[in-house]
Amino acid sequence: MTKLLTRNKKLIDWVNKISRMCQPDDIVWIDGSHAQKEILRRLKS
Repeated sequence: MTKLLTRNKKLIDWVNKISRMCQPDDIVWIDGSHAQKEILRRLKS
């Protein structure tokens, strides 16, 4: 899993549970930063 942006144990447990079920290639924590917005914008194009 990628770097966690939260210490909320319930959220982390839920993400881990869903990850085990869905087996994604990666998990991206959306942080709302300008840099991340630009990355997502470029992926959309």
